[in-house]
Amino acid sequence: MKASFADKTTPAPASGLPPRSYAEAAAKSRPFTAPGELRVHPRAMREVTYRVPSKPADAPTLTLAQIVQKANAATGSSAVLAARRLPSGDVVLSFDTESSKDQYIDNIALRSVFGPDAAPIQRGFPVTAFGFPRSSVEKLSDIQLASRLRSENPSWLGAVQLLRAVCTAGTKKRSGSLLSLVLVFATPQQANKVIDDGVLFEAQLHNAEPLFPDCQVRRCFRCQGYHKSTARLCQKSTRCGWCCSLLYSTQECSVRSSAPPSCAACGKRGHPAWALECPARIKEQERAKVAWLNRPRRFEVPRAPQPARTNPAPLPLTSSTPASSLQQQTPSGGSPRKRRRPSGLKASATSNQSITSFLSRSAQLIPPSSLLLSSVASTADTAAPSSRPSTGHQSDSNDPFRMDES
Repeated sequence: MKASFADKTTPAPASGLPPRSYAEAAAKSRPFTAPGELRVHPRAMREVTYRVPSKPADAPTLTLAQIVQKANAATGSSAVLAARRLPSGDVVLSFDTESSKDQYIDNIALRSVFGPDAAPIQRGFPVTAFGFPRSSVEKLSDIQLASRLRSENPSWLGAVQLLRAVCTAGTKKRSGSLLSLVLVFATPQQANKVIDDGVLFEAQLHNAEPLFPDCQVRRCFRCQGYHKSTARLCQKSTRCGWCCSLLYSTQECSVRSSAPPSCAACGKRGHPAWALECPARIKEQERAKVAWLNRPRRFEVPRAPQPARTNPAPLPLTSSTPASSLQQQTPSGGSPRKRRRPSGLKASATSNQSITSFLSRSAQLIPPSSLLLSSVASTADTAAPSSRPSTGHQSDSNDPFRMDES
């Protein structure tokens, strides 16, 4: 029996599994789309996050309505519209306009609503810059790194506001001579300018693009699951990464030397939660690869709200109004009026005379109906003189098909 086309062209893998068909391979392939823009909600430009220090357990917690009421009383206005509490305990205030946010962001009375140690954190737009030498960046603090970048990029002066520059701990742990930096800017327009121009550091231009967290593989050290939350923000129960116990954390596990591992991420035995061969980790890596292929390359700039359109008032129709100024008008609150001749204008005598002369000339050129019938009869006699048989009867003299019997 002949082997199928798939069997001849698709080699069997070393694991002993049956060969995959081309349909199965295409179904599991990673989709790719053109790089787009990272969407920025217009409301983000009017929000400020306040870092709230931890309070005693018996301290009263303000409701969101009370926070808005006290914030407006502290500023002496009604600029604060809403508030929401993050899982970390921080509070986000939404102002009515962006100018109000800039006016009250450093207000001391507003800070006192959340406590004496509360500090505002302006919403930033992070950018990842690549290829910085480890020997030059690793020895600098975050404040020194930000100051160094401002001094080496003179084009940022007055145009770009760098809020923070961070070299993450995860990046420092990786091997290699190059590091990536996370730069946070005040507006998406400023971030796009840095992405287009590049980042200067030690006479070298470094590429940058928006920070896209979906490209990262994250495992929570609290519940051992793969999701976007960190251990500080996770609301799930604490699990041990070695034995999958709910009684203690991984650091407190006492059976690591005696009991076999059991994964809390996928629920299978034989490997801990941080194992590279974990099926849950492999699935998360595939998802991160697809996100990396479709990662955005720029920030979407929020469009300013456009003013409401108003319908123009209709022009008065008078006999002195020039014809060029008569356009189609849209009455307020109604549908557009059909295009027709204005009722307020009178037809000129010259146009009526032209129409009358045209009709009279046309009437002179058209022959009468009797002449038209005679021309048709003569054409028929010439074309077929014997086409009609004789009946032996005297034909009518007015018959155009009359034949002579002589």
